[in-house]
Amino acid sequence: MMRVGLVNNFHPFSGIGKYAFNLHAKLREQEKDVEMIYCESKDNILDWDVTGLQKIKQEYSFPVHNKTLSWYYSFPPNIPRGYDLYHASSQYLARVAKFHDPIVVTHMDLAPVLFPNEYPRVLSVFLKRVYSFYDQCDRILTISPNAKTELLEHLPQLDENSIHPIPLGFDEAIYEPKSKEEARKKLGIKPGTKVVLNIGSEEPRKNIPTVIAA
Repeated sequence: MMRVGLVNNFHPFSGIGKYAFNLHAKLREQEKDVEMIYCESKDNILDWDVTGLQKIKQEYSFPVHNKTLSWYYSFPPNIPRGYDLYHASSQYLARVAKFHDPIVVTHMDLAPVLFPNEYPRVLSVFLKRVYSFYDQCDRILTISPNAKTELLEHLPQLDENSIHPIPLGFDEAIYEPKSKEEARKKLGIKPGTKVVLNIGSEEPRKNIPTVIAA
């Protein structure tokens, strides 16, 4: 059986973290031989046990932008060898390809590059460096066809055939059909009231004013 190392540096409370931890759990439910390799720094503490998880503790802290520099410099070279396949759970970890192969990377989006004014400048700088390692990845998974199109527009040198859109799943333990009437009663919303649900964050790039205007 193929032994897979799922590489992740995001806490399960974050969006990318939920993706990585749910993927890890579901693959193990299917009796796949997969372990999560988790980057734990002072900014990224995981304080409960997860079966099939190996923590790689950050050896040193950077005085400025610790989280950004740790996933770029400290984490990738310290990931253990011996796996048949490595899966980087987000674009932030593409530098793992410099040290390990074969490798698959999940590309979420180009947000820090497309909206540089909404992110720390250092993040945009390091992400451009990270994307240079995409050439060394065996496969790139995008979360949508549009994400693939954007990626090829910004990195036209990539092999289109190595990029595969695979939509994200969801946690069926949380998201399931509910009674609209019961939900409105629980939330104190009167029957018949029009409701607009936005499931995104409040980052400016999500364009909440347009949602409200619509």
